[in-house]
Amino acid sequence: MTKNIRRAIRQIYLMSLSTLGIFDFFRLKNKHKLLVMVYHDVVSDEYKIPDHYNYNTTINKSTFKKQLSYLYRHYNFITFSQFHNFSLLFYRKFIKK
Repeated sequence: MTKNIRRAIRQIYLMSLSTLGIFDFFRLKNKHKLLVMVYHDVVSDEYKIPDHYNYNTTINKSTFKKQLSYLYRHYNFITFSQFHNFSLLFYRKFIKK
């Protein structure tokens, strides 16, 4: 299967999940959980990402901006210090008994 066909199938699949409300369900299900997201490599829009790269870990700048815009609309961002404090609180409350 060519890359364009795979990409089109993936887009149809994701649009179907979105239309059915699957993403909303998982957002609500994980509402009170701490989710960590990591970007491995963001490249300029002019850079052509080679086919042998894993497109799930390398994205271009415009896609990165779109994803951040979505995340800002649907999630609360915290600093690393807030994450660290949350981790300590969780450790003291649930693990260290």
